[in-house]
Amino acid sequence: MTALARTVPAARKEVKRMELDHRIREAESRLFARSGLQPEESFFDLPSAHVRLRVLSVGAGPPLVMLHGVSLAAGSPPWRSAPAGAGYT
Repeated sequence: MTALARTVPAARKEVKRMELDHRIREAESRLFARSGLQPEESFFDLPSAHVRLRVLSVGAGPPLVMLHGVSLAAGSPPWRSAPAGAGYT
């Protein structure tokens, strides 16, 4: 297999990942807009684990961390549980 033959599938995979990322962000934007929220996006790198975390911050008050599991979207159920997070960032 040539270097080009190995590169093409990798490039296609990256394009699909970028398309998925774009669709997820669009869906999140629609969800947050319906609730009148405008989250701030930041990233937190964990070099020892070779991981980069995407962090969305919304609101005011003491911080409350909500982990939404293995899905890539912040639109999973914890974001929709407003009473649980009332008064928290």
